Amino acid sequence: MTFKPAKALWTAAMVLLCGAWAAAQAAAPAGGYHSPQAMRELMRRVSENEVKADDDRERLAYRMRDETPQETTVRAFVETKDGLTLGRTLLVNGAPPNRARQQKDEARLQKLLSDPSAVADKRKAQQRDAQRIRTMMKALPDAFTFQYEGTEAGGTGQLIRVKFQPDPNFNPPNRETQIFGGMQGTMWIDAKEERVEHIDARLVRDVNFGWGILGRLDRGGSFDVRQRKIGDRWEIDEMTLNFTGTILMFKSFVKKEKQVYSDFRIIPELPLAEAVAMLNKEQVESAAGNGNKKVREAQK
Repeated sequence: MTFKPAKALWTAAMVLLCGAWAAAQAAAPAGGYHSPQAMRELMRRVSENEVKADDDRERLAYRMRDETPQETTVRAFVETKDGLTLGRTLLVNGAPPNRARQQKDEARLQKLLSDPSAVADKRKAQQRDAQRIRTMMKALPDAFTFQYEGTEAGGTGQLIRVKFQPDPNFNPPNRETQIFGGMQGTMWIDAKEERVEHIDARLVRDVNFGWGILGRLDRGGSFDVRQRKIGDRWEIDEMTLNFTGTILMFKSFVKKEKQVYSDFRIIPELPLAEAVAMLNKEQVESAAGNGNKKVREAQK
């Protein structure tokens, strides 16, 4: 399983997307939508299927535009044949990154090429993310209740609209699943593919991590995630996060971020060195293209 760059909130968003897939079985006959037990069993089966998902799928290259109050960056990403996801910064606020930032990217990629322990550390980090998702997905059938709300037309065909909210009987068994108790929202499921096209979720109460000592997400936080099918897999193509809270009890934070993914391309299964070379080439072409753009603008 491959992952885009992730922070704690990113992982939470991805996990809820995985959980939303469990509601995809709403494509069954409408008579089954109104039984809580039937929905629970459907969620159990779909969750089990997602946990068993493997890496046997096409590899992608793509770009991500990341907008925050501080800056807007564009990064290129390439997935290697053994499942690593590598990235490099192309633009910062519409211009190529400064030399210090370029050197940081180059040093990180070079370390992966020359130091097997760096590759092992990156792989372990991705595996930890995957394990967190598996842990949370296994809890989903008990963490939420789902309600069928009808169908509507979507970009990929018919969508099933499903409302979800915390199950009051759910007792989070670990830190990963604590966020489930404070989140509710709506999902739109592609009826044909049985995958989530859109999820709009919000925190309806404060969520504490580690009894509030490690951190807290404040009530009112939200995220909006959209995805679409690329080749034989579904990928997020837009995500908006809006959270406030505290870290380590005292340090407050504000997370306002919009990520838009584009230029998806199916690529061959590249070894690490060729994936790095592809990123380096894309950085050079981006810088050249940005320079040509400025020349054309100056000539107008």
